[in-house]
Amino acid sequence: MTMRNLDKSMVVSYINDNWPKLKHCVGGYQVESEGIELVDKIEGDYFSVLGVPLLELLKFLINNNIAKIY
Repeated sequence: MTMRNLDKSMVVSYINDNWPKLKHCVGGYQVESEGIELVDKIEGDYFSVLGVPLLELLKFLINNNIAKIY
């Protein structure tokens, strides 16, 4: 993931506007909401950026008979 070039006022505004949601986030941003405005590009698995490579996890769980597809 590549962040945009950000000026201090944009970062301060983002934090002030979103602090209740951000205070528990790793990295201090949420790409699944307003935080996407801070990002220039994402390469690779979007879910890994969120913290969990969801498709790979589901594949593992299904292949090991831990989860089923209905």
